[in-house]
Amino acid sequence: MKPSITELAKLSRAEPSWLKKFRIDNLAKYLSSTPAIWKYGRQIAVSAEHLFSQLELNSSPKDFIVSKDSIEALKIKEAIAKYKNLPKLITNDLVEDSVAFLHNSFFQNLFVINIEERKNILSPVELNFDSGIRSVIIFAGPFSSVDFLEKNFSKEFNSTFVLLVVGEGSKVRYFSSLEANSSFTRRKALINSNAMLEWIDIATGEGFAQSNTKTTLIGAGGSVNHKSLFYLGKNAVADFNSEAIHEAEYTKSNILAKAALKDNSRLVSRGLISIKKDKKMCNGYEKTEVLMLTPGVRADVMPSLAISNNEVKCTHGVSIKKINPKEVYYLQTRGLSEETAKRTIIDGFFSEISSEFNILNETCKIPRGSVK
Repeated sequence: MKPSITELAKLSRAEPSWLKKFRIDNLAKYLSSTPAIWKYGRQIAVSAEHLFSQLELNSSPKDFIVSKDSIEALKIKEAIAKYKNLPKLITNDLVEDSVAFLHNSFFQNLFVINIEERKNILSPVELNFDSGIRSVIIFAGPFSSVDFLEKNFSKEFNSTFVLLVVGEGSKVRYFSSLEANSSFTRRKALINSNAMLEWIDIATGEGFAQSNTKTTLIGAGGSVNHKSLFYLGKNAVADFNSEAIHEAEYTKSNILAKAALKDNSRLVSRGLISIKKDKKMCNGYEKTEVLMLTPGVRADVMPSLAISNNEVKCTHGVSIKKINPKEVYYLQTRGLSEETAKRTIIDGFFSEISSEFNILNETCKIPRGSVK
């Protein structure tokens, strides 16, 4: 008989008292909270007790971190000894709902990856997330460069927490590829002076995916570029939120989301660019483009700007459209079938984001079903 969630969460592996208190407090909040329900024209409820029945707590970094280059991957006990600011990084600014409470109850599953100062990692570091809970903190040392490729094709419930600390002058690209099957993602990033971070996401499938990403630019000259691609099928729901917080001057942010929806799928896209008082010469841009492939789909797009000074440049835009019949006809006159013509248009619509994966020699896995 498998142990209950409560029994699993209470397991301790010589953790410090502050971490145990943090976890047990979150477990109590989970046990007293109502199960999370998100309403998107229909009710979607997550039964955590059932979905977390296959949790495993004894995995090690080598089980899901694959790198051809030498990198440092630490378990929680080793990481706490090395990084004294971990308590603040872990406990600050967290989402509060029943899924987050449950995730935080298992923070002894945390692993830390460190990229040394001035180190250039030539091959992508793969993070192969499976069902259950994963928490990863990544430190990219000053003037380092690295690409991460997160793969998550689990058919079971999974909850992921990622924190990136991008050191001065470093360059980090974080690629994420997942299927929408009861997936919950929380990500945070801190970007130091003249550092650059790119989030590049692809989400497909016929289930439910929720993603919250908050990037804070804390050093002058830092930049973030967040690109997301959604190809959603039958009754799928993607709830996407991306925030760029400018807390330093001369910082840049760009948030771009592209979605193709069919078969009663639903996209909720929220974007926020916030520029704090006296943080001058900042540049922020956000745009969402939606291609509606079949009747019955829905997109709710909510871009927001929170600007506290005048010496900045910020814009946002939204485009929601269907495939243009004239474009289909033109391609048909060149010998393509109707469906191949539509597929070509969809591929072109996504190419700005899907081409990013080609840099990694990784295929952008968009389903090839009918688009009629």
